[in-house]
Amino acid sequence: MALDDRSPSAGHFTRWAVMLALPLVLSAAAMPWVLERLRTERRALAPTLPRAEPDGAALPAAATEPPRHPEAPSTAEIEEARSAEIEAGRLQHRNLAGAVTFSPRGASTTAEGERVAPFQGFGLSIESTPPGAAVRVDGRDVGETPIVTTVDCAPGGEVEVRVEKKGLRPVRRAVRCRADALLELSIALAR
Repeated sequence: MALDDRSPSAGHFTRWAVMLALPLVLSAAAMPWVLERLRTERRALAPTLPRAEPDGAALPAAATEPPRHPEAPSTAEIEEARSAEIEAGRLQHRNLAGAVTFSPRGASTTAEGERVAPFQGFGLSIESTPPGAAVRVDGRDVGETPIVTTVDCAPGGEVEVRVEKKGLRPVRRAVRCRADALLELSIALAR
């Protein structure tokens, strides 16, 4: 007797059962994820949904419309602002009309050949060749060249400046104090 090729076999039934049951199993496994997504979306939409009052009346939904841009100024407002700006310019110009501008004076050379610049009090700016020489003013050590230092003396008074470096001959110079001036000295030391 010949087997009928059309008769169902165990393998054939298994395939059909798997194809029918697989979607049910997958949907059951995915269900917690789908429910969590729906809850999250519901929480996100909650502020925009109408709320119910305890007495059952619904409140309007929260406004979610985009922010409004301010209205453009009117022609009258533009003209008023322009007039105010022009008036502010006139007042500023009027206040500056009598103003005097002060600028610092530049250094000048005296008849003795000394360079003097404006300064607060009396000061000395001393450079030497070679640099790094010790500077003493009226016997007080003030540092090494190049140096800018203030000197406490009365205008017209005389101070002695001594510049010395080991191995070179010291140089002494007597200078007169000036009011509000910086005296610039350039001293060359020799052997």
